[in-house]
Amino acid sequence: MKLSYYQRHRDEVLAERKVYYAANSEKKRAYWKAYQARNSDKIKAYMKEYHAANRERLNARNAVAGRKRNLRCRVEAQLKLGGKCVRCGFDSDYRALQIDHIKGGGARDRIKRGLLAAQKDVLDGNTESYQLLCANCNVIKMQEDRG
Repeated sequence: MKLSYYQRHRDEVLAERKVYYAANSEKKRAYWKAYQARNSDKIKAYMKEYHAANRERLNARNAVAGRKRNLRCRVEAQLKLGGKCVRCGFDSDYRALQIDHIKGGGARDRIKRGLLAAQKDVLDGNTESYQLLCANCNVIKMQEDRG
């Protein structure tokens, strides 16, 4: 079987391509920006048609990506809060750890600002208002707070 030029010289071709793109990236960016400005209606129509035809596949892909992103943010927030329950020291499974509002009001906060508000606050550096509790300690704390 005879190999193509690209197959025989793959490394050199890729190196040349890399140099070319580095030297012409601004030029290519300007070209595509102008193209998009000239053809915005055509691009919008194509994207609308594409999304309609592939809605289920795109929704499934986006759902998976969203879950992965949320999990990554949750684990990062947990690590910023110490990575273990502040009451009992549990750290065996991240799924059992919960971000707790120290002064209470977590349910109101979730309703007002959304489900991921506490995670976002912790990731932004506001760790004074939150603590990390395991599920058991969090339920116990809720019962104690209610009296």
